Amino acid sequence: MNEQEMLQHLITRIRDGKGWHGRDIADLTADVTAEEAGMVLGPGTHSVWQIVLHLIAWRDVACRLLAGESVDGLPEARNWPAVIDTSIHAWLHAREELAASQQRFAEAMMLCPASNLSKPVPGQTYTFKDLLFGVLHHDIYHAGQVAIARNAVRARSKA
Repeated sequence: MNEQEMLQHLITRIRDGKGWHGRDIADLTADVTAEEAGMVLGPGTHSVWQIVLHLIAWRDVACRLLAGESVDGLPEARNWPAVIDTSIHAWLHAREELAASQQRFAEAMMLCPASNLSKPVPGQTYTFKDLLFGVLHHDIYHAGQVAIARNAVRARSKA
């Protein structure tokens, strides 16, 4: 298995809930209600919903970078967006967009030639390989945050 195949394999396993770390983000959010998703546990924390929107935004940045576009981060309003519409429909849409962003990322990654993996990303100081592993680490990190936030919200509701 070459590096690109290994990365594709890891992305698929993480997306499909078969990663070594545990449940994937889609599974962790599957039974979260819109009310639970929107709850912020305290100052300096983010809701499950905000984390989902954050993941979507950074996956989209990664797709743009993989396509050769020079992207210099995200404005704070896109990095950690406020949740304005807290309806069930809006939450379901956010979860659908999360799945779509994962698919877009997987497709963009498959279009990245293996010969590019060691090349620097345009306008950045890191390589395409670093970017791809970075997205995987980012998703796993935030999956852990979602699991903690979800459990804390539910524990608070029972108290």
